[in-house]
Amino acid sequence: MHCRTSGVTGHYANNDAHALDIARRFVSNLNYRKQPFVTQTPVEEPLYSPNVLGGVIPVDSRKPFDVRKVIARIVDGSRFDELKKEYGPIMITGFARLYGNPVGIVANYDILFSEFSVKAAHFIELCSQRGLYGG
Repeated sequence: MHCRTSGVTGHYANNDAHALDIARRFVSNLNYRKQPFVTQTPVEEPLYSPNVLGGVIPVDSRKPFDVRKVIARIVDGSRFDELKKEYGPIMITGFARLYGNPVGIVANYDILFSEFSVKAAHFIELCSQRGLYGG
């Protein structure tokens, strides 16, 4: 309920092992050094080729598309740790790495409602507290 309806929780875990995996990934995204230093890791190529972005994004700009497919083609290792996936599903928020640097990503792929903008605002505030780049 809190993942989909109220948005209070950021992730849903199937069991204890899954919850620990989520917690480890979440903690790995913490930028524990103060700015201007960030926890940089070696650059990894995306698992999906960015050369096919033209096939992912429709020609008609009014047609919605899954921005996760775009994210998977530009972030390191195609890894994107989405936050509050079940709540406000048209507003995508999560952590990734670009060229080894931790970043926060905010995107949407359909009509944006005011309650989902709160999700984005909370995420942007979280990125700001961690000293992460966002966009």
